[in-house]
Amino acid sequence: MALHAPSPLICPSTPSDPGPGPSSVPSVAAAAALAAHKQAPQFTLSELNFSDLSPDPLHQFRTWFSAAQSTGVVSPETVCLSTASLPSGRVTSRCPGE
Repeated sequence: MALHAPSPLICPSTPSDPGPGPSSVPSVAAAAALAAHKQAPQFTLSELNFSDLSPDPLHQFRTWFSAAQSTGVVSPETVCLSTASLPSGRVTSRCPGE
């Protein structure tokens, strides 16, 4: 599932048109990882919209966890939490178990 912002996100420190650069072409390892994720069923489901979420985060977690368990997801407890700091836009991810 993916959470989509209602409009494109723009970081104030990022040029509006950065143009092509060396980072615009993924490395072989990054491309392989992306391909592997595209094949995982839990990454190919429909999108997630804010209107679909429960206002209670524990209720939402229980709903997702139960759905993952019932469909046979290998590690339904696996999670990676990413947050962005403002105004820099720097993203930090925490993936327990890695």
